[in-house]
This record gives sequence, structure tokens and C-alpha cells, in this order.
Amino acid sequence: MKFKFLSLLLSISVLLGCSITTTANFESDFSGMVVTKLNFEKYFDFMTYTISKKSENGSSQEIEKASIAKEEMRLKLLEEFSQIFLKMKAICEGRGIENFNINAQEKELIINYSFNSLEALNYAYNALEFALGKNDQKTVDLHNYFELKGKKLIYQEKQLKDIDKGQYMKYDKKGDMMRYITVFNFNQSFKKLRTEGEIEIREDNKQIKFETNLGDYIKGEVISFEIKF
Repeated sequence: MKFKFLSLLLSISVLLGCSITTTANFESDFSGMVVTKLNFEKYFDFMTYTISKKSENGSSQEIEKASIAKEEMRLKLLEEFSQIFLKMKAICEGRGIENFNINAQEKELIINYSFNSLEALNYAYNALEFALGKNDQKTVDLHNYFELKGKKLIYQEKQLKDIDKGQYMKYDKKGDMMRYITVFNFNQSFKKLRTEGEIEIREDNKQIKFETNLGDYIKGEVISFEIKF
């Protein structure tokens, strides 16, 4: 799930070292289910390490105060991201997106929803981008991530725009603090027609998987493919 979502997420998560894993399972009619996991484990582990180092020579009261502050920060972070996806849910109402669920775990946020068509899935991807924006309108300038032409499925990611590359590379010189893992599972085999970027085809030509990071997007590298069923 990579779109303007990333550029808007950077101001927070480039410093967190979070990973985003999206799995989409497609039925033969191209309805299906999406599960997205935002994992903040590295960030929370770093917080724990930092607090323990600062508290080594501190009083028990100072250690307790630091631990409370860490927990409050963890809950606030999960709540802020939950609110973003709740806004996405509201935008998607009546657009073929159902069974929308947000589940906050200790170190990650899990979002899942079903979609009844590629049109609905495209709308959900765009709605998340919109939910992170400043405009309160319920209209979205749609980008077609998925397009079906006969038996050919085309996937095209969206280029990042309006990103201060220097600001983020200052903190993440290699561009690998943020990791994005995407998996598409199909219930029928396909034939690869074209790919752009590093893509794995697995499970007897029923699965596509790719992994990217912040550096790829800063360099303007996006994933696209065409497959035929």
C-alpha cells in the first residue's frame, strides 16, 4: 500500500524505523481481503533501551516516571494512527469496502477490510491517501493502482511528490529505516507479461511479493507489473 500515504507518514515514522506489510488476497472475480500491519517494534525497543540507559543512575521514582512516559507515548502513537484509518473507513463507506476492522496490538496496528471489486480496492488505496491529507472533502482524485483489461491485470504504483528528500535522508542516509512489504495472493495461476522493479513470483505463479524502502521512493523507483490469467 504505497502512495502519498508514505510521504505524509514520513514526518513521523522515518524516525521510528517502522515496517508496513500489506497482504491482498484476490478471488477469481477480483473481490477479496486486505490486511495491513504497521509494526513499530524497532521504535518501541529503541525507546525501552534509551529509557534504561538514562535511568541507570536514576532514582526508582525517575525510572517509574520514564516508564509511564514511554507507555503514554506508545498509546498515543497507536491512537493517532487508528484515527487515520477510522477516517479512511468513513471515506470508503458505500464504496464496496466492508468488514473494516482496526486492531491495536502492543507494538503494531493491524487493519483489515474486504473489497468487492478492483474499483473498490483502488478507492480504498486512494482513500487512505486522502485520510492523511488536510482537506475534509469526501472526494478523492483517483489513481488506478489496479486495472483489468480482459484477462490482463495491470498494477502501477504512484510516484511520491512534494517530499523534502534532503530532510529525510539526513536521518536515514541509506533510505532503509522504513520497510514496505507487499504480497498479492491469487486463487489462480498467472503468466508474467512485464515487471518493473524487484518482484518475486511464488507459489506456482499464484503470488507476487515485493519489498521496498524509503530510499527506493526518494530515487523515484516504483513497482509495476502486468500479468495474464
